[in-house]
Formats: sequence, structure tokens, C-alpha cells
Amino acid sequence: MKKIIAVLFAFFTIFSLAACGSKSDYSSRGNGDNQDVYTTSAQTTPKTAIKTNLTYAREFQDGYAFVSFERGGTSYVAIINTKGEILYKSENLLPYPSSCQYVGDGVAAVRYYGDSDDITYALITVKGETLASSANGDFDKILGVGNNLAVVYKEEQDGISYKCCYALMNTQGNLVGNWVEDYKYTENYIDSVSYLGEGMFLIEDFGNKIQLFNQNLGRFVFYYEGYSFESTTFKNGVATLMRGGKYYNANTGYYETLESNVTLKSDGSFTIPANSDKIWGVSGDKVIVEEGDYLKIVGPDNTFTYQNYTSDKISNVYCYGDYTVISLRNEGNYFFTTLDKNGSQLYGPIATCLLNGFEFSESAIVYYTDYTGAGYKCSIIDTKSGELLASNIETSDFLGSFSDGMAPANISDSGSIYYFYVNKQGEKVLENLYE
Repeated sequence: MKKIIAVLFAFFTIFSLAACGSKSDYSSRGNGDNQDVYTTSAQTTPKTAIKTNLTYAREFQDGYAFVSFERGGTSYVAIINTKGEILYKSENLLPYPSSCQYVGDGVAAVRYYGDSDDITYALITVKGETLASSANGDFDKILGVGNNLAVVYKEEQDGISYKCCYALMNTQGNLVGNWVEDYKYTENYIDSVSYLGEGMFLIEDFGNKIQLFNQNLGRFVFYYEGYSFESTTFKNGVATLMRGGKYYNANTGYYETLESNVTLKSDGSFTIPANSDKIWGVSGDKVIVEEGDYLKIVGPDNTFTYQNYTSDKISNVYCYGDYTVISLRNEGNYFFTTLDKNGSQLYGPIATCLLNGFEFSESAIVYYTDYTGAGYKCSIIDTKSGELLASNIETSDFLGSFSDGMAPANISDSGSIYYFYVNKQGEKVLENLYE
């Protein structure tokens, strides 16, 4: 989704806790040093509470998150769990989505930056144990993650030139399948890799070229070169949208032109839906299209319903599994509303002070209500019912989406930006880290 801050690529995300052993109840005692020592029955070593301002924070995923902070004049990136315990920290990591990504099963894909600007790509556990790395020759780069897999890349010499090869690596550091050469080598760098569901990976470069890799078939199924490619996730072997430009037909070996939206299938074939001006996406098993002045929600048996949102007022339509969020504008005012998987409006429209000014999760939606001059005020509602959970949460320019009951936010203090976590009631949580 669109972040208010310029986060390059939301492509690649974050960490959630899978704490080992049984749940532990914390007891505390002061140590007279502005720090607290916490022990649990499962711990052999007491943990010290570190009172520090976070300089960056990411959403949790599977109970783990990346954060950054300064301590003793040194900047660290750390992996924490939902209790705020530091599982691993390093001076040579960057916390941003393109540099640190959670794969699954307590494993992350990271980049280490050396003193000479050398970059090492590695697959590590959340405790910092290396499973595979570019330094060991396992691959040249890690491009992205999805489906509990990392997309890895290497260049192989092919005569006097090189060819680009891709493969998938699991959370044990082993290849899944073989290295696969892409359709054609280009000098453009890879921009991002996105997982679209059902074993489908979208690989994009800076030259407006994309390739779709089908994990189940073990090969690339589609090469596309054009102006834009938009997609929700694959559902029952189908995804949308595609618009303008040309694609490489692997069956004929020729480039062909696409002038309209299409429904793309996981084998690389596609169809052009009849009687629709634009495909907005897929919600549950429904395809959402724009027909005339209305949104048309088409079911798998070709039954459909309409929602009366005229096309000139629709800013965008975002599909998240069984939910659809519609961003609307009307004479300088901005709104959003949510549909369920049947295409029925759950509540709203709800006013927001920004176009597309919300962050979605299946449990709660954050939205921006007011600009104060120094930052924004945000509110939180329950995704399904629309019940207001919290309001007037002050941030500088960012309140992220919820996972594990928490969302990251930032605030400006004395000219610096600091990050923190809030719960669904808008209360600050994880104000201390523990080491």
C-alpha cells in the first residue's frame, strides 16, 4: 500500500515472534542504574531493559521485527520479538525493506555492508546464524522473498557474456528446484521481487521489464515490457491487471502488443474480459471491474453485483484477500470504504485528510484524520465492523499496519524522528528493549 513516508518498496517486509519454549511471566527488580533486570523461569541469564529511542521500526511478522537504535555512540540494526527482546544485532545491517526481509520459519534475508562498501547477501536465522551467503558462493544476490522462500540470483558466464539465473531457496538454505535462466539478459538492474501467491513471483527491473516465475512449473511463464503492470495476488490460478505495452509470447517466440487490461493465468496465458473498461483487482473469488460509472463485482459463476461509486470519484481500489478497500475523492475531500468478499459495503465512506491515507491489516485499519502542522493525527478502526478503537494518535508522518497487535509509528522530537509501537487502543508499547 502507499506509505505516507517515502519507503522504497514496500516489497519487502518484517518480523514476528515465535518464542521458543513455554510462555514466561516476567518479574522485575530495579538495579539503581536507570535500567531494569528482568528474569523468567525459562531464562538462565537475566535480561537488561534498555531505555532507548528507536531510529527506525518495521511491522512485525511471525513475531519478529527489524528495528534500529543507537547505543554508546554505535548504531545497530536488531531483530526483536514481541516482548522487545533483542535476538540479534549488528552494526553492518540496514533496516530498510530492500535490505532486511523476513522469509519465514525464523529466517531472514539480509545485506551486510562492509568497510569498503562491499555487500554480502545472507540467509540467517533470527539469532544471526548464517545458513547461506554470497560470501560462500551460494548465490550472488537475494532479490526478494515470498511463500517461505528466498529468490536468489547469480550470473553465469556464457561464452564471452553472462546470463542471469534465478532459483528459490528454502529456510534451511537449500535450493528448491534448479537454477533457471531468464528469457533474455538485460543490463538493467533488478528493481524488486514480489510474491503474488500460489507459487507466482513477479520480478521487475528498472527498464520497465517484468518476468513471472511459476514455482510449481519451475520456469518463467511470462515476459512483459511496457508502461505499467499492476496485480493483486493470484487466486485460483488467475491475477489481474495488465495495461499497455508488449509481452513476449514464449510459445511463438514473438513479441505481441497489449492495449487493454487482461486476466493473467499462472501458465502465462491470458484473456481480455468483455464489457469492462478497467479491472481493479481480485477480492476473495470475485473479480472487481469498472463498467461504465459503476464497480462490478463478478463471481466465479459469472454472477455479479454493483457498487455505486462513479469512476470519476474512485482514486484506487486495493484488494487484500477477502477485503477490498476503495479510496474515493470528491471536491478535494478524501474517503475510504471497505467491502467484504461478497462485494457488500461494511461501513463508510470514512473521511481521511489524505488521498489513499490509510494502512490496512485484516484486524485493524489505520487512517489519517488531521494535519496539525507538526504532523498527523490518526485513528484506528476494526477492519470488519468499522468500530472506532482509538483516535487522535499523534505521529510525524507514519503509522504502519498492524501485526501481532502492534503497529510502528514515528514522532518528531527536537528535530529528530523517533519510532515507537502502539497497540490497537493507541497506547505505546515496547518502550524498552531487553538484552
